[in-house]
Amino acid sequence: MPDENALKIENAIIATLNIDRLPSEEDIKNLVKGFRGMFPVSDEEVERLLRRLHARLSIDMDTGTAITEDHQSWFPARKADIDPYYWSRYDKYLNRNGWPPKVINTLDRVTDEIIDLMGDPAKTSAWLRRGLVMGDVQSGKTSTYTALCGKAADVGYRLIILLTGTIESLRRQTQGRLDAGFVGLDSSGLLTRQRQTREVGVGQLDRRRTAGVFTSTINDFKSTLVNQLGFRISNFAEPILVVVKKHKKILENLENWLRSYNADTRGKIEHVPLSC
Repeated sequence: MPDENALKIENAIIATLNIDRLPSEEDIKNLVKGFRGMFPVSDEEVERLLRRLHARLSIDMDTGTAITEDHQSWFPARKADIDPYYWSRYDKYLNRNGWPPKVINTLDRVTDEIIDLMGDPAKTSAWLRRGLVMGDVQSGKTSTYTALCGKAADVGYRLIILLTGTIESLRRQTQGRLDAGFVGLDSSGLLTRQRQTREVGVGQLDRRRTAGVFTSTINDFKSTLVNQLGFRISNFAEPILVVVKKHKKILENLENWLRSYNADTRGKIEHVPLSC
């Protein structure tokens, strides 16, 4: 395990660097030397620290390419007025877990572009956007859709439905990743009558606000369970996450519950922009 003072120096250096410019080896050594006065470490620990810093700072992430048509950009004009609570919390979580700053910066830019393509949830008229985001194996897909959930919540989407594959163990794994990166609470204790809460991931950094969840690491969506708990979308001030398998009966169950218990007489759920 790295020395505690060495970790403090490492995190302090990462926090002070310009993420758009890769520092030279001399720059890194000078920074370590400066912080070493505040956090004493041995010469041997400094060598290990320098190797870790070089590894973290050399990792990058591709931005990808978007193919679009008939799209009216909206996010750049609204960004300054949006409170990035969920994204900022996830950003801090990634930093705490040793993510290279250039990768986090690229993730931020990529997800900004995707959010812009998704459409403005502040629109008062009905609208529909469809799209597809593809990524290679181990290309950061999970971190991308976790960041997207956070940014969707920040810009005003009220219901976020994440579709996984058809295997329950993978759905539970995905729910757990979203618990840590977006919700901030262990979902396994939330969908019970006791409503047990335990902070995980981002919730251990900041629990001023937490997203609602209608699924957990134990249960896929079940309308009977949600109804027993008295859950309705209108009861939640914060955005709601649903992580469900691509299973016909479960999706029909979710659709029927949305129509029967949340929609008005016209079949509309007012003021609930949905991201799926």
